[in-house]
Amino acid sequence: MIRKFFFLFFLVWSVSFTLPLVAQDGIQIKAENILYEEKEGRIEAWGKVVASWQGVSVQTERMLFFLPELELIVPVSLEASLGGNRVKGSAFYYSFERKEGWVKEAELFYKVGEEGELLFRGQKIQYAQGEWRGENLLLTGCHRVPPLYSVRAKEIVVLPEERLVIKGLGLYIRNQKILEIPRYSVSLQNGGGGFSPDFGYERDKGYYLWGRYEYPFGDHFLFLAQAELTTWKGFSWGVDLLFTSSPWEARIFGDFYQDREDTKGGYVRFQSGIFSFWGIVVQNEHVEVDGATATFSRLPQYVVSLNEERDEGFSWEAHWSNGCFQEKDLTLWREDLYLGAQWQSDSWGARAFFWHTSFESGESLPRFGGSVWWEKTVSPTLDLKLSYRFLDTEQSPFSFDPKRENLVALEFMWGDEKESFLHARGEYDLEDAQWEKMTVGLGLGNKEFAVGAEGVYSFQDEAWTGKRYFVRKKIEDCVEVEASFWEPEQSFFLSLNLSGLDAGKKKPKTLFEEEEEFTFFGVERNDFH
Repeated sequence: MIRKFFFLFFLVWSVSFTLPLVAQDGIQIKAENILYEEKEGRIEAWGKVVASWQGVSVQTERMLFFLPELELIVPVSLEASLGGNRVKGSAFYYSFERKEGWVKEAELFYKVGEEGELLFRGQKIQYAQGEWRGENLLLTGCHRVPPLYSVRAKEIVVLPEERLVIKGLGLYIRNQKILEIPRYSVSLQNGGGGFSPDFGYERDKGYYLWGRYEYPFGDHFLFLAQAELTTWKGFSWGVDLLFTSSPWEARIFGDFYQDREDTKGGYVRFQSGIFSFWGIVVQNEHVEVDGATATFSRLPQYVVSLNEERDEGFSWEAHWSNGCFQEKDLTLWREDLYLGAQWQSDSWGARAFFWHTSFESGESLPRFGGSVWWEKTVSPTLDLKLSYRFLDTEQSPFSFDPKRENLVALEFMWGDEKESFLHARGEYDLEDAQWEKMTVGLGLGNKEFAVGAEGVYSFQDEAWTGKRYFVRKKIEDCVEVEASFWEPEQSFFLSLNLSGLDAGKKKPKTLFEEEEEFTFFGVERNDFH
């Protein structure tokens, strides 16, 4: 038997010079015992073995590494981390040349979003180029046995940070099957849609039930359908057919309503690096602007963009658009040029832009705008935010164009919004030199059960113009139910969230949410309920 430290030095030296295809920094193997058999080109390690390379680590009691084939084999139980996800199993194999491997009798703990986690169990789970794939798997967000809910599937493919593709899906409550679907796809992206349906009540349409279904056709086509059934306005539904093959993306879609004009359209998009091109045709597009619905058409619109976006530091963007827009009885060709820049760090950021619109009538509409924000974590339970935003513009003939504003906002958050909290935000209008509104919220409870209320006070109206009451309950460790009631709309919303599977689902709206900006230089498809 050979001493550990001598062979650890020899191993790192031999890997660094003999295996340049494996990793720039080589493979590090630590163990109580390491044996190198030169004739067979094999390294064997046993006793508290830890192997790591390029963000991957494996812990076990015995490991074999074959130098000629660039293959790693673990014939005993192990725990590993691949791509930031934990996996356990009874045996492990990995090929460095092909960058693929498998785990037998596997348990994969796959991270979804900031808090969610999906657990996969199966006889064999394969890993290749960042994708996970397995057959006859159990999938759940529950850690208790038996799980409150689970999906059992003939085959599951995990496309990292994108979606799950499930074949032969059976949905189980405990051990009782309640639903079977031949093929399904679940988005893992925030706002991309969830697995479970939504139920609610709105004064203008009564009770409603909403759901969506995704069906992938191969690697490039995705069919998406969503439907809403209401007691007063009947049945509404929408369909999308999406084609993606880098650098191209194309989509055709239609939303069909009982109470307003149907939406129909499509687009073609090309993106390479910072450059992108859009060709857009949409008839009767409905967007929310300042609390009202604007309906217009783009027949057609062409957009050329350059965009270099970073999470921190300096970012910039430039967009040119030319298109024919229709709203009610107004039809105008317009040409838009947008130039913007932004700097962002952990605690503060600033944004500035210039937006010029020329109409076929000869009129033009220049806009200047920007924002500055500063955030400070005073303590683990107290956050402060100060922001200022402005936009200098004239009145546009189209209702979806941004309006003039000059606002300062001060906001503080004490506690945890998932437990007990006190949240307040005040907005001061510099244009009118007066306070515009104050939004306050109070929550009491913990992650298992919480209740709360929010309200918006208008200084101009001298009245509470909006209120929201909510109750949130966690069932076991993997199902969360939230009910909200709004006044004066007298709307009710019930949201069921299955941990992990509903990571892409939009969360219930709060009164602190700022209205999303209309995506003028592109198309953003949203759920229509």
